[in-house]
Amino acid sequence: YYTSASDNIFMQERLRMLMEYKTDTVSVQFGLIGDLANTTNRATSMGKESITGKGEWLFNWSPFAAFRYKLNSHRVNLYYNGYTRQVSARQLSPALDISNPLQITTGNIYLKPSYDSHISASYSMNDRETFSFLNVNLYGTINNNSIVHASWFDSEGIRYAVPVNSRRPG
Repeated sequence: YYTSASDNIFMQERLRMLMEYKTDTVSVQFGLIGDLANTTNRATSMGKESITGKGEWLFNWSPFAAFRYKLNSHRVNLYYNGYTRQVSARQLSPALDISNPLQITTGNIYLKPSYDSHISASYSMNDRETFSFLNVNLYGTINNNSIVHASWFDSEGIRYAVPVNSRRPG
């Protein structure tokens, strides 16, 4: 009753169109990234077989930009891109996970891959004469179609959780 079998096939095609300008101190890259992804899941649980995602392709795109500046001991980097994040096997497995009796979880074969847009910036300075350095980093990510857990409690206080795709960006 608590066993299951599942197969997951994830195929992804990535296209990047890139332009670049480069000198001794500055490097600038920009362009577009397109991801085409298909996740086909086949699961058998409690004697029932289900197939999801067959023939369904998701297309995501984002701009791409990279800026690097280096002069003497100063460096500045700015970076922005997007990428498709595959659903993990644990999030897909339809078997009940009863390893924690206070929180029973199961997977969801209807999950779709999420798409992350990532931005980062950094500044660094290193002065060897004064033995001083400075390093500042900033990071940010917006995730579309992110995976969150729908959860509820029964009358005995046991929590149940199932991963689902969020409707709002995270």
